[in-house]
Amino acid sequence: MESPAKTGHSPSGHDKENKYRQLIETEEFKYLLQKKKAFIVPVTVFFLAFYFVMPILAA
Repeated sequence: MESPAKTGHSPSGHDKENKYRQLIETEEFKYLLQKKKAFIVPVTVFFLAFYFVMPILAA
């Protein structure tokens, strides 16, 4: 196993946790999550409606 000095990673993973926490607190990240939700919810509703209505219309 390589030493942390060679790989540049801490063995405990605290650096990754801190970087992730800093990332999720940024306004840009919150904006991207909001845009993702604004896309996924309508597309999911459309897909489910299409999925259940299509067999009825095809019959």
